[in-house]
Amino acid sequence: PKQRLSVSFAIAQSSVLAIFEARIERKVEEYKYIPEALATYGKVHLSERQLGMMIGDVFVIRHDVNLHTEILDTPDFFWNEKEEKFEQDYKMVLGYLEMSGRTEILNKRLDMLRELLDVLQQQMENAHAVKLEWIVIYLIIVEVVLQCLMIINK
Repeated sequence: PKQRLSVSFAIAQSSVLAIFEARIERKVEEYKYIPEALATYGKVHLSERQLGMMIGDVFVIRHDVNLHTEILDTPDFFWNEKEEKFEQDYKMVLGYLEMSGRTEILNKRLDMLRELLDVLQQQMENAHAVKLEWIVIYLIIVEVVLQCLMIINK
């Protein structure tokens, strides 16, 4: 029974990881149009709010995968000296289910999504900076015109 329990721990962790894999796969599909649009048009039209929500989604998934769940931890069950001999079975099943590799791929996909969203955020910040520069230029032109009118009227 305890051997089955040790195998069950590994299978349960793999199942939780599969749920996260599915979540990330949905996000990859959902954001798939972004690099295609960047390649075709040079920019993607998103509001600041939309981009913020997309970044938040990626952070929530990364948080859930790495901090919130226990899919990366060895269960407390194996910390007991009597149960240590079953940890080998647990680790064998983890290896068979390729948990460390799957987790690494999951994090790489999250990194890829985050980099993509960083590019969009930087693009948005640059566009905002250009608008501010034009506003300053227009204000300087208005000031020069007003000064010229004042000189002419004197």
